[in-house]
Amino acid sequence: MLQHSFADTEILSENSRNLDVDLFISENNLNKNSLYFREYFSWYGKDVYHLPFVFKTRFKKIKPYSERANICFATGTYENLNDNYRYK
Repeated sequence: MLQHSFADTEILSENSRNLDVDLFISENNLNKNSLYFREYFSWYGKDVYHLPFVFKTRFKKIKPYSERANICFATGTYENLNDNYRYK
């Protein structure tokens, strides 16, 4: 998920659009619950996949880590500093 509230939201949105981002992941469905997200990412037009921010009891270790397939990648804030006037 690109952190939509970090800084220079217009630039992050435009970069996301130019990269043809297919899926946003966040702590909740921002397209449904955030006017801020809808304002800056109106081009996205899909639900944001909900990935809980904290562990809950429903998350259980069913299979040892060594036997698991890597099928998901989550990252924190991403900002292309080349596009940011503060870092030129």
